[in-house]
Amino acid sequence: RQACARIDAIGRGLLALNIKPGDKILIFSETRPEWLLTAFAAFRHSLTVVTLLPTLDDEGVKHGINESGISTIITSQDLLSKLQKILNDTEKVRQVIYFPARTTSERSKAPKEVKNIEFISIEKLEEQGKNATIDEQTLRKRPKREDIAVIMYTSGSTGPPKGASIRHENVIAAITGQKERVFPI
Repeated sequence: RQACARIDAIGRGLLALNIKPGDKILIFSETRPEWLLTAFAAFRHSLTVVTLLPTLDDEGVKHGINESGISTIITSQDLLSKLQKILNDTEKVRQVIYFPARTTSERSKAPKEVKNIEFISIEKLEEQGKNATIDEQTLRKRPKREDIAVIMYTSGSTGPPKGASIRHENVIAAITGQKERVFPI
C-alpha cells in the first residue's frame, strides 16, 4: 500500500508539471527503489521512460538527452554534479527531479542553478502530487499495448549510445513469463 501510494503521488506530481501521456521522461540514476517507483508511475500514465546508464560519459548522456527530446530528467542527488556539467548543452530540459543522496554530506548540497531549469526533490514532487487537482479522465487513461514503455540507451560500443524501444506489451509478456516460471515453484 505504501508503494502504491508513492507511485500514485509521483504520477500525479508528474502530471501536475504539465507532463502529458505520450511524453518522455528520462531516468538517469543508479538502481534504487525510487527508480522503480518512478518508472511505475510513468507507465501508469502512458509516459515513456527513457533510461541512460549513470556510467556513460558526458557526451553519451548529452546525446541521449538531446536525441530523445527530453524536457524532464529524474536523477539522484549523487549524479547532479555530473548532469549539471552538460545541462547548458541540452536543448529542451526544463526540470530536474532528484532522489535524495545516499550520504548525509551529499544531501546537504543544494543543486546549482542552471539556465531556466527548475530543480525539484522527489519529496516535493510527491507532496505536489498528493495535493494536485488532476481531472479523472487523465488519471484513468492507461497505455495501449503498442505504446512505447521504455527507450533504453545502451553504452554504444561503437559510436554514440543507441536507444532500444520496448512496448508495453513486451513488458507484460516478460512479467507473465516470470509469473509462469516462479509461481509453480
